[in-house]
This record gives sequence, C-alpha cells and structure tokens, in this order.
Amino acid sequence: MEAGKRTIESIFNKGRTLEIPFFQRSYVWEKENWERFMDDMIMVSSAGKDYFMGALILKSQQVSSEKKIGDWRGCHNLMA
Repeated sequence: MEAGKRTIESIFNKGRTLEIPFFQRSYVWEKENWERFMDDMIMVSSAGKDYFMGALILKSQQVSSEKKIGDWRGCHNLMA
C-alpha cells in the first residue's frame, strides 16, 4: 500500500471509472453537504491553499482502468 498526498485533479481527472463499493453506498450526502463541499473547493482553489479531506482509499483493478473509492467517511465528518 502506498500513502501520499494527492490532488483532487489527480484522482478524478484521469479518464478512469471510480466505483463506490456496496458497503459504502449507505454513506450518501444530502444537497447541503455537496453545496458546502463545492463552496469550500472553490474558496480553497481561488486562494491557492491545500484542503485536507481525510482518508481516501483507492484500489487499482488490473483488468480495467477502474479505481474504487474506499472511505469518504473522514471527508464527510470534516464537512458535517
């Protein structure tokens, strides 16, 4: 396992599919959570600052260019 600092762009802008595993699907954000998250992303981006989102676990699948989103609960807890 490799740990490191990544940008949102490096995770989501690679032309690959991200799949949320079944056991994580009950952790769904409401509209207010997404609005706050997007407002924070815009503010941080325009200020040129880093934004800690908690742990995100990605697992590569050798059969495709797919990565799975493992744990966004840390991110949700920061936003709540």
